[in-house]
Formats: sequence, C-alpha cells, structure tokens
Amino acid sequence: MESEAVLHPDPVVLRRFWETHRAKLHLNDLEAYQGVSGLQALTPGAWSYGATRAEADDFVTELLTQGSVTLVTPLDAYGDEDLPVAGTLSILCDGEGRPAVILVVDAVDVSAQAVAETLRAVVGNELR
Repeated sequence: MESEAVLHPDPVVLRRFWETHRAKLHLNDLEAYQGVSGLQALTPGAWSYGATRAEADDFVTELLTQGSVTLVTPLDAYGDEDLPVAGTLSILCDGEGRPAVILVVDAVDVSAQAVAETLRAVVGNELR
C-alpha cells in the first residue's frame, strides 16, 4: 500500500475544504459588506509531494510539524513551467488525495542552478 501512487484529489472535496477554511486566512474581512473577492472565490491549485502515498503523507506530517519547509529544485526541471511566486496559495493533499494544508509561498530564491521555495502552512495544524 505504501508504494502505491498518490491519488488525485476530488474537485468537490477540494472546493468544500477551501470554502470551510478560507475565512481563517482573513483574505477579506469586509466580506459582509463587499461580497466574496476573486481571491476567495477561486480554489487554489492542489498538489501532493512525492511519487508515493507514503512520501506525500510524510511531507504533510513534516510540514505540519515544522510549520514551514524549503524545497530546492534544479532550475532546468521547470522547463516551460512558471517559477513559483511569493504569496501564492495552494492546497497540499495527502497520499489519498485528501486536502490537508493550505500553504503560502513565503519566499523564492532563484540561482543559476536551482530554485529554493519556502512553503508555510497557514491553515492545517488544527485540521489533523
């Protein structure tokens, strides 16, 4: 079971997770007056770390324990993909594809060989 591939999250479950926990981020404290902002309305991208369910689960545990982690990826691994941007929100899922943590990219450091991306759990510890 541990070596099985990570499962993809259910879009309905992701949306429900986002709607339940987005208020904790205080993205729009004037929602009662202004309505829901675009930032609140759109569910952030979801992803799992690693190739196996065990790796994904271990990463969720590490992030919840430490509060933040820095991932270093070779620059050429991004290919045509956009580099990470500080301030971006995402939802980290466990190996079963269940949403576990809302993350923010705190910092991005790009060198000639690598991209260092610091991720911080902004909602998650109280969910486990």
